[in-house]
Parts: sequence; structure tokens; C-alpha cells
Amino acid sequence: MSVVYKQSVLFILFLSIIGSVLSGVPVLLWEASSTSDKQDVIPALYQLDSDEFSNHIIKKIHVHNPLIALFLEETLSMEDFSWQDVQQQGSFSQLRNLTKMAAKTEFIPSVENPLDAMKSLVVSNNYLWKKYDRNNLPTKGGVLLEVKMKDPLSNEDRPALLRRHDANIAEIYSQLLAKHSSIIAIFTGKQSSWMEFESNRVRREAEEKNNSSTSSSPASLNILKGNISDKNYVIDPFDNPVITVGNETITLTSPDCCKMDDRTNYTRLISSYKYNDGSKLMKLRFRFEKEENRWKLAFVEFEDGAVKEELYPEADISAPIGKSFKTTSPVVFRSKDEKDVELRFGGLQAQAFMTGVEFGETAKAKTVFFTPGIWSGLIVTFILGLILTWGIVMLMDIRTMDRFDDPKGKTIQAGGAD
Repeated sequence: MSVVYKQSVLFILFLSIIGSVLSGVPVLLWEASSTSDKQDVIPALYQLDSDEFSNHIIKKIHVHNPLIALFLEETLSMEDFSWQDVQQQGSFSQLRNLTKMAAKTEFIPSVENPLDAMKSLVVSNNYLWKKYDRNNLPTKGGVLLEVKMKDPLSNEDRPALLRRHDANIAEIYSQLLAKHSSIIAIFTGKQSSWMEFESNRVRREAEEKNNSSTSSSPASLNILKGNISDKNYVIDPFDNPVITVGNETITLTSPDCCKMDDRTNYTRLISSYKYNDGSKLMKLRFRFEKEENRWKLAFVEFEDGAVKEELYPEADISAPIGKSFKTTSPVVFRSKDEKDVELRFGGLQAQAFMTGVEFGETAKAKTVFFTPGIWSGLIVTFILGLILTWGIVMLMDIRTMDRFDDPKGKTIQAGGAD
């Protein structure tokens, strides 16, 4: 049974390796002109996480700051590159020609959340994130140009969709080559075809919530929102927040929103509200801090002229750069001294140092391959495999008799004769 146990452990380890690879997204990368002489060799079954992939790109851009063209599919998998029709034609014939003419080409079979890696790269290397506009192409480097592939047409199958995208990529890349001599082109997807993608569902839920909020209570939609150049800080309450100062409770609606106060080590989102009787004005300053590759809502400064307090959250509110924090549970900010000041949200979604106008994937909804259902299936398969193995071992242990009855001689008798 020890041999069977070892074989089972090796089998589960093999499934784990395959599962981790399937959870990533393939990345095809090519350069118009070589940005570095050294090329890192990435093993076929090795998966790069977001930080490793970001560091891999940083090695290419840290000197010349070339244009980065990010061609983004909604879903992409290894099968999309290996598929061929009956005439041995794949989906990316023009991409194959582009990569043959490129100065350097790399294919990374599995990268975890490549889009998040590019967002963190933009923040850390002062790149400007732009959406593709045919009539307004960037003319200088230091820009990450996102080219989102179009949705499928009606009655269009997967190979036809990829071939259409293949032609679009070749056309857009030729436009960029006419304006730039140094380009790093990246073709990848938001998710693997094998994985369930959560951020689309999260964004749909937010849109549905916002649509319903617009008709009933417009003030509850994005109560605190500030857009300063390319830096966005958003706090989206699921309901109007409530603040308690002493014995008075104020529902925060119709804010005078918003101002930004950028400092060396932090930034503040400032919003003003009036008391119920309109006699006094209160200010809330939401302080965002950046710690390495994470952002954090450290505390809220409350001020109404007579009282000035720092309100700290009861639970940590933070997420990696490029991702949002989301909770449906109440979020409470309280002062640490004896003064009774409390700010309460019924639930919220927040994000700082954004590169676009939409929330990123929530940090707590990290995509993983081994879900409870898959683990249950593996455990049941493992138990059934043990039973089957035990049965085969028992069958192999059967020994035939070494003597048989001779019909012409005496019969074999078991036991003594009377």
C-alpha cells in the first residue's frame, strides 16, 4: 500500500501543477526593436504571478520608456494558439508574421492576472494609461495603450472571432509602427478560458445597484468621488453613510464633493456636508496612503469648527494597487479618545490610485483553480482509486492450486478417512 500511496501523492501533485498552469493566461510579447540584450528563459510549466510579470516588463522599459501596446482579449487560453482547422491553418496567421519580423519575441504560457501587473507597472513607472483611439494615437513613449478586442458578432464562432482580432491587431500595430520605432506589444487576456471571472459579475452588480440608486436616491450614488488628472479615488457607499456627533445623527447626502489634497506620503479626498439645521458645516478628509504595492484608507479626519477628530476604521481597508476593496458588512470609523464621533457605512466599495473610471477586481475575490467542488471531486476520485487499486492488488495475489484431481486415479480427499 505504500507504493499506492506514493503514486496517489504524485498524481495529486501533477494535477496541482496542471491546475496552476490552467489558472493563468498565456502572454505573447514581441518588440519592434530590442530593448535589452539579455533574454530570460521561462520554463514551459512555470507560472508567473503579477509581480514577477511586472518585473519582467520593467527590465525592458526602465531605460528607453518605449510605447507599450496591450492587445487585450476577454478570454484567452493555450488552445487558442494551438488550434488548427482541417487545412492546418491556425487563428493567428498575421500575428505569426509579425513575430517573425520582430526584433525579439517571447511566449509566456501562464501569467496570473497580467492586467493587474500592467496597472501596477503604470503606477510605479509613471506610464500614462490610454485607451486606443484611431484618430488620436500617442506620438511619444511612456504610454501604455490599451487596445480592447471587440465582442463577438452574432453567429460568430471562436476561430472566426480570433481571426478577426488577428487582422485588427496587425492593422493597429502597423499604425503604431508608423509613429514609433520602439514598441513593446503584448497580446493576452483578462482571464483564462478555464476560469470563472468574477470582476465582470462585480461590475454588473455595481451597475445594477447604481441604476436602481439613480431613480430612488441620486445622492447615494458615488457620494464621495474625486477625479484629479489620471489619479482617481472612489468611495461608493451601498447606502447613505451616517455620522453621529454626540447625540446628533446626520445622514450624509448631497455633499460638496470633492477636493484633493496631495502630499508627499499620502493624499486626502475632502468632502463637505451640512448639519441637519444647516447652521454648521462639517468636513471629512479621507486619507489614502500607499505602502509598496498596496493602498490603504488609513483614517478619516472629521472637523466641524468645534470638534476635530481622527476616525479610525474598525477593520483594515486596503487592497493591492489596481484592485478595489469591497464589503457588504457595515464599516465603522470611530475616534480613539472619549469624544463620541462615529461614521458608519452600511457597506462600501473603495479604490485608490486608479488608472481608469471603473473599479478593479476586488482583492478578496482572487481567482483560484482549486475550488471546493474540485477538491471534493479529487478526494472522491482518490478514494475510488484506492479501492480500485486494492481490488487489483487482491486479484494479482490469487494463487492457483498446485494439484488437481486425476479422473483416472484416486480423488484428493481433505481430512482423514474412516
